[in-house]
Amino acid sequence: MGFRELITQVGNALGLVRLLRSASINACSKAAEFVPALEERPAFYELAENAGLSQITRTCGARLDQTLEILKANFSERTDFLRLMVKNLAGIVEQNDRSHLDLFYILIPALTLNYVENILIVKEKLTKKNPGDAFLTDDGFSLGLAYFLKLLELNRRFEALHWFDEMSSGLQEETVRLTTERTKKKTTGAKNYKTNEEEQNMQAQLSLRRIRLQLEEFRMLHLNWEAAAILFREE
Repeated sequence: MGFRELITQVGNALGLVRLLRSASINACSKAAEFVPALEERPAFYELAENAGLSQITRTCGARLDQTLEILKANFSERTDFLRLMVKNLAGIVEQNDRSHLDLFYILIPALTLNYVENILIVKEKLTKKNPGDAFLTDDGFSLGLAYFLKLLELNRRFEALHWFDEMSSGLQEETVRLTTERTKKKTTGAKNYKTNEEEQNMQAQLSLRRIRLQLEEFRMLHLNWEAAAILFREE
């Protein structure tokens, strides 16, 4: 298993945890739909006891208090499992020698290049008769990156590289260069160009299309990574 695939699998597992928490919050919000305010609710057991109601009524009031307390707890930060995983594992990482992980952010440019090339390959399979293991997106990689950068406290070091900005600028410059060369060859009327006009046009179009797809995937990866980083941001 490659390093990129390992990060992706960790991110997919974190995505499942996030999905389960979202489902839990959705279920709790529906259960608390008719509760005026969880924070300022009365103690129903005490009200029933002060009113001199029957033991069955007081027992029902106590169970209602317990249910509302559970609903309140499910909305708290104690169920934010992503941040809890960072907090708990950070202590384990700090207790051990992590010097070999301090340069993890240096590997990210190479990992993102590998990710973009892989995502373009699998997307091309969708147009074939037997797509096999093709897919449209892979958010696990960006979520895994955000998790490890937060866990190792390397966000500032990675951001200092300005990797995504530099990569986008480089691809845009390459697009301008290819377009300019293509236009220049057309206007010069060179013999070599005239004899291979169709072939060179096709090569130029393929190159421009490849760069455009790479630029789109890098931008999408950048946005996904920024969105994933918000999940681990401390309030």
